[in-house]
Amino acid sequence: MKKLFLLSLFLIAPCYANSVPSWTTGSSNRTENTTQTITRSIVTQKYGSALETYEASNIAVTSASSGGITATDAIFTPNTVTDDWSLSITTRASGTKIEERELMKMLFSLLRKDYIKESGRGKYIYNKNKRYLVGIIKKRVKTLVDIETSIEFKLTKSEKTGFLEGDIVYYWIDKKEKIRIASLKDRELIKYVGHIKKDGKVNLLKNSNLDFDIIVKGECKEDDIVSAHITDWKYSLPEGKILKIIGNKEETNTQIHAILEEYNLPYFFSKEVLKEANKISKKKASSIKRKDLRNTLTFTIDPDDAKDFDDALSFKKLKNNNVEIGIHIADVTHYLEKNTLLDKEAKKRATSVYLSDRVVPMLPEILSNDLCSLNPNEDKNVFSVLVEIDNNFNIISKEFSKCLINSNERMSYQEAQHVIENKTEKLPPDVTITKKKRSLSKELVEAILYLNTVALKLKEKRKNEGSVFFNKEEVRFVVNDQGEPTDYKIKKQKQANFLIEEFMLLANVLVAKKIKEKNRTAVFRVHDYPDEEKIIELERFAKNLGYYVKLSNVKNIN
Repeated sequence: MKKLFLLSLFLIAPCYANSVPSWTTGSSNRTENTTQTITRSIVTQKYGSALETYEASNIAVTSASSGGITATDAIFTPNTVTDDWSLSITTRASGTKIEERELMKMLFSLLRKDYIKESGRGKYIYNKNKRYLVGIIKKRVKTLVDIETSIEFKLTKSEKTGFLEGDIVYYWIDKKEKIRIASLKDRELIKYVGHIKKDGKVNLLKNSNLDFDIIVKGECKEDDIVSAHITDWKYSLPEGKILKIIGNKEETNTQIHAILEEYNLPYFFSKEVLKEANKISKKKASSIKRKDLRNTLTFTIDPDDAKDFDDALSFKKLKNNNVEIGIHIADVTHYLEKNTLLDKEAKKRATSVYLSDRVVPMLPEILSNDLCSLNPNEDKNVFSVLVEIDNNFNIISKEFSKCLINSNERMSYQEAQHVIENKTEKLPPDVTITKKKRSLSKELVEAILYLNTVALKLKEKRKNEGSVFFNKEEVRFVVNDQGEPTDYKIKKQKQANFLIEEFMLLANVLVAKKIKEKNRTAVFRVHDYPDEEKIIELERFAKNLGYYVKLSNVKNIN
């Protein structure tokens, strides 16, 4: 059982704002405990009305006492009423006494690490010259990044023990220019999900993404999938508390809910949010202050199982024999007002998430699948980039506008691919969404073929400018009514996919250039330099294939 023992270390002078706390050893209480190892020592100094805490990890004190190694906390804390300072010791050991010489060993350990300094015989003061930097643990506890300068340091095994990715820590750099972590400053309460493995009476939470198990407290059974928080980490394995039992790991529904739980994906919308969404759903699309393109040929191309359609293309021949291509994206902001419950919920979710048997939407379905979806034969508000192309496929002009569209056709990638490959208006049952044969308009087929030609030109241009292309394949699972996978399909990227991709990329590039020209503020995605260890692995891999390349300079690998 964990007990707290207070040793009679007391302040020999009052501690006023910005003064230095000091301690002297007096007669120690002969408590029934022993102190053999300090794994965390916390020194707290008062700066005016603020308190700042530093911990020193892995300070080992060898005891002459028998009974094995014991974990102990030595904590200096101020008395806010009297302004005195005291040293309290927490230990799990029992049955023996703390000797004064053991206390002196602890103080000597703190002295050796420069946390305190001696101000006289048997008297100690906090070392106010000891200054700490603040960093954050990154890359699966491999590196520490200084918060102020963003300089990255590698961590040794001994320094990273007991810390998690995302931990904010105090640290210093020793004379050998090695990183020394002093203490944990702040830790986000992270939720971990895994299955339970019983080891006697101990519950071990196992997660394949973690390099360690977590000892968790709470009622649970073998093979239960649970969520838990880490509450302490002073020994080889962290300790935690079970928050929720999700179910047995053999059940498919449990596995899906485990994913939702691990990534904090919400299961449902609150009644208040749904009420607000229902109210908004009655709003109509409007042509006020919008360019009306409802009479322009417009269509969407999406996967055959898509439930919502957020982008569309339009095609219009101009009198000067040029063509106007419209790249449209649903204007969700027309319906959402700032700082409403719905707006806050959408910000929290950030995006829709697709699982094998369900979608976790960013917005309630009445909005994402209906009001804001570019469904065929419905008036919809959109943001648009309108591009004029000449006969040589050069961009002559571009326009950014809010528009009103009405989609003529909802197509699948498979249907569009059939048109590209066969240049036909007739679609056989095996490629259509409904599995029934149907025909497209001559104008739509002409538009798809023209847009495909433009897309090929855009792709060729990107290739010449150094773009990287990935021939990726996706696996799609076929599930039954119980959510159990029964089959899978390999989804290959074909020209119909590239057609949509090229125009979405074009719109992004044109918008980015517009923002830059107008010196407007925007969010840009910046790729960090690659990990040096991975670059070395890539060098070795390339060498085995017969390519001798030097990639050691991560800042210039082109």
